[in-house]
Amino acid sequence: MEIRQISGYHIFEQIGEGINGVVYKAWDNQQQRPAAIKILRQPPTPDLFRNYLSTAKALIHADDPNLCRIYEVGKTDNEAYIIMELAEGISLREILLRAKDVDYDFIDLAFRITRGLKAIHAMKLVHGNLKPSNIMISNVGEVKLLDAGLSRFKNFQTDPEFVAPYEPYHYISPEQVLNQPTTIKSDLFSLGVILYQLASGEQPFTGKNEDELCEAILNHEPDFPALRDHDIPGDQILLIERLLAKDPSERITSSGELLITLKEMRSFHKDYEKLHNFFRPTPSPRTYLSIAVLVVLLLIFWWVVTTYH
Repeated sequence: MEIRQISGYHIFEQIGEGINGVVYKAWDNQQQRPAAIKILRQPPTPDLFRNYLSTAKALIHADDPNLCRIYEVGKTDNEAYIIMELAEGISLREILLRAKDVDYDFIDLAFRITRGLKAIHAMKLVHGNLKPSNIMISNVGEVKLLDAGLSRFKNFQTDPEFVAPYEPYHYISPEQVLNQPTTIKSDLFSLGVILYQLASGEQPFTGKNEDELCEAILNHEPDFPALRDHDIPGDQILLIERLLAKDPSERITSSGELLITLKEMRSFHKDYEKLHNFFRPTPSPRTYLSIAVLVVLLLIFWWVVTTYH
């Protein structure tokens, strides 16, 4: 792509490709800061563009460290674009691909993702396409959610011109498969899929194609007992089970409730570690004295043997 300008932003290079657009690295000439520009793959309909604009306006005012900021939404003669914060780091998808080489705290990572969801839900928005490639983690462990409320996958079944790629199917909720309204509980189901994958390294639902995968999401239960083989604590397994309930009414009610649950789990595990360390037997002074006496006796024995041999 040749270098050009959009709304005062200098475009450098392509850095990604999403469901509904191509993402470029850019430079904000006015604010003197890096940015990302998503050029929509095809010009949206007036209704779709109004939906983008409404969502983007809400996100422009969202000042949350766990959300990728939106700076501007616009439209030229032949394309629409979204200008956003450049979220640098590594995606959770990349972490999952090389899980053996990356160390992470399960509860802390779940907490940070949930905090981002809570910020979205507080604005009466639904992410609708929560998946590992939409979760960026910086070098200092900061989590940012991308594409919040802006993905066509959120209501992909109602868009006859949209051909959904295979990867996001792994993370959609049963109600999305059934073309029912997408709610905050749909996001919680998607988070449950991600947490299952984090815990086990495997997808909870599989299929050779989209139809088989959707059938599994609707009718098959994940292999929760297998999580015990990965030494996952029981409370974490129960949490994942509840998030992956087929019926939305059986899931955790909100991202706020989930945050409280995760805080309690983190506190419990910290208290357990303290208690475990407290009761861990430590050598007494008498033990050290016995060892010292034994060493002295061995030295005397060695001296006697070498002297009178």
